[in-house]
This record gives sequence, C-alpha cells and structure tokens, in this order.
Amino acid sequence: MNQIYEKLVKCYEYCRDKVNFIPKVALVLGSGLGNYARNVKVVAEIPYSEIEGFPVSTVAGHDGRI
Repeated sequence: MNQIYEKLVKCYEYCRDKVNFIPKVALVLGSGLGNYARNVKVVAEIPYSEIEGFPVSTVAGHDGRI
C-alpha cells in the first residue's frame, strides 16, 4: 500500500477514535481567519501535535488543531 495513504489512514483512525460523532460539515479556515472560529460552536478539537504523522503548524498565530 502507498506510504502516504497509510499515513493518512492512521491520522483518520486517530481522529475517529477521539470523537463520538461523524461531522456533517467541515470548515477549513486559512491563516488569519482563526478568529472566525470563535463564533462557531466547537464540539471537539484535536491538536495537530497529538496526531501521529500529522504536520505541526509553524505559522505564527495558527492554533494548530482540528
């Protein structure tokens, strides 16, 4: 199996194990739009650093979480 695909599957499985629901909507915000998320009801968050193989954000002001 492709190494990138295997890595993606591991990230997916980790996230699925951390939440007890299936999201119906995903909102992807670019750097600089993080304040918008403060106006949204957040049910669960997962820091990038907890997800094995997931890149950690190095951009200043980026919260680094899903």
